[in-house]
Amino acid sequence: MRPISAILITLLLGSAAALAQDPPAPSADPWESAAKKLQEATVTVRILTAKSSNPSADPVSDKDAASAADTATVCSGVCVRDGQIVTAAMAGTDSSIRLTIAGGKQAQAELQVIDEFSGLALLKCQGSPAKPLEFAAETPAVGGGVMTASGWGVELPLVSLGIVAGTERQRQGANYPPLIQCDLRTTDTSSGAGVVDRHGKLVGLIVAADSPESRRGWAYAVPVSHVERLLRTAEAQKQAGVTIIKRRRPVAGLELDQTDDQIVVKRVFAGGAAEKAGIMVGDVVLATEGVAIRAVYQAMLPTLYKQPGDTMTFRIQRNAKVSDIQVVLGGGVEVSSAPLEMLSGLMQPRVQVVKEAGGYVARRPGDTVREVFQPALPADEAAPAAATPAQKIALLEKALDRYRSVIEFQQRQLKIEEKQRQAQDEQLRSLRDEIQTLRRQLIVPSAPKAP
Repeated sequence: MRPISAILITLLLGSAAALAQDPPAPSADPWESAAKKLQEATVTVRILTAKSSNPSADPVSDKDAASAADTATVCSGVCVRDGQIVTAAMAGTDSSIRLTIAGGKQAQAELQVIDEFSGLALLKCQGSPAKPLEFAAETPAVGGGVMTASGWGVELPLVSLGIVAGTERQRQGANYPPLIQCDLRTTDTSSGAGVVDRHGKLVGLIVAADSPESRRGWAYAVPVSHVERLLRTAEAQKQAGVTIIKRRRPVAGLELDQTDDQIVVKRVFAGGAAEKAGIMVGDVVLATEGVAIRAVYQAMLPTLYKQPGDTMTFRIQRNAKVSDIQVVLGGGVEVSSAPLEMLSGLMQPRVQVVKEAGGYVARRPGDTVREVFQPALPADEAAPAAATPAQKIALLEKALDRYRSVIEFQQRQLKIEEKQRQAQDEQLRSLRDEIQTLRRQLIVPSAPKAP
């Protein structure tokens, strides 16, 4: 048996040898990987605006001269597929759009799909100037971490880390779908910036932020499900041109009535969304979208923030049994979008840059002109001094194709509207016939008088 002193010496020598070894390397922060993926997917979107419509005008001041110069709306975008970028800036179908990633690589892009409801636009370009992001299966829970990055030309996108403060957020007067509210910092070009989770998967895109004067600092993102709608629409395109997803009021295909303290299904329209989901006349509606209701308008309020094809969950009580029924909303009438002045203190963080001699200056509402240091936005290539006849013919053919696409799109819209009008007329005739039938049933023939 070894003496105790020998055992102690052996243990001490082993401990000293262990201490002499290099300590284990700390595990990498998962947000570093997420930030790298986000920066590689982020692009700067520059939408060139046409020059002054009166080129012969003689500016009388520096301000007038600046207004006649080339201007560009600058914001962010994120790559969602090879050659496809999503942003939150609305551009004209004939706008010149340039994409820039950190390091200076550039690509020309054109509009493919516009969604009037979410405010998002899908751009397509030849080749991929950035690496696409995967989509998150679900939004992080309240308190979960999120990250965003905004682009600025050749510089690396600026990254900000925060948490989800709330989901399904609705802003008074703002015509957006339910938004994700985050405490992320925004920059001048954060409109269209991607929001990712800790795995670097896309959660949504920033479309608005609190104004600096409010000092609240919240950022608001459209969920990634609306990006998926853009991509589905692009896949269904059968010809060149821009597809506009018009905002439509969805319908659930049922009629509710209030009896005492209960909200009861009074009518289910044949072939409608509610009938397909299994809702029946006489069902008692206890809640919609997880919120207990006490009035008919509360039950249908969530449809104001949804689109046809979205789902809506009704909690139904039938014969003392309670169950949740998910309804896929049908299409409804077209509704207009809210004007920009009704955004209730929200701002869309984008900047307008004016190209002047020697550099670029940025203008914001209420701000003075300030210089943007170079090389923030690489200069455009010099245009030819005079177009050749062949170039003029090519431009005219391109314009003709564009107008032809617009006319064909409008013709399709007119056919769809005519079908909807005919369906509504048929429904009105059916309702009138039903009313007449009920009136005849209520008429009780009077008894014959005695002689």
